[in-house]
Amino acid sequence: MNKFLKSLIVIAAILVLGLGSLAEAATMSFTPSAGQYAVGQTIAVAVLLSSSDQSANAVSATISFPTDKLSVTSVSKAGSIIQLWAAEPSYSNAGGSVAFEGIIPNPGFQGAGGRLVTIYFKIKAQGQGPVILTKSSVLANDGQGTDILTNVNNADFTLIAAAQQPPVTPPAEPAQTTPKPATKPKPRLCKGNYNSNNNRNNDRARCFNNI
Repeated sequence: MNKFLKSLIVIAAILVLGLGSLAEAATMSFTPSAGQYAVGQTIAVAVLLSSSDQSANAVSATISFPTDKLSVTSVSKAGSIIQLWAAEPSYSNAGGSVAFEGIIPNPGFQGAGGRLVTIYFKIKAQGQGPVILTKSSVLANDGQGTDILTNVNNADFTLIAAAQQPPVTPPAEPAQTTPKPATKPKPRLCKGNYNSNNNRNNDRARCFNNI
């Protein structure tokens, strides 16, 4: 066998191995994987599996997060493609970790965006909040337990201060007014000619008649 033929065989073997590894590629990721969130908010972060070329039969993952920026309030299995749990989803806010392990019975999962779990994070402080798959595996449904996980897409959130509410100004109280007391009419002064008793009486009568 000449050198040229040997070279062709080596190249063909490399191509076959390379294409085979691509065909077995599986990816784990988060959604959302980025964004800006305020202190006090809660984010629902789904852990997803995509395996377009080969069925996945088992999944395990350990996820880390910064304990000074994030805390987990719960981990939900709702809508998960995992049907049998070898290790129920658990979390530690002291250690900053989430872990789970499960099985997808035959024929396994093949497709994009299969939900594994949903993690609910509460924002504690400002800064960056990376959520990282530190240890994970995806085993193929091939009878040999081949690990087909080749891609991991982590998340990183921007955490900002909580929105400040403007101070509430109480409505101004209406000015109170003191009612003025009713004024009594001043008595009328009658002027008349009092030179005689008759004139005095007549003038007094005219005065009272005009009131």
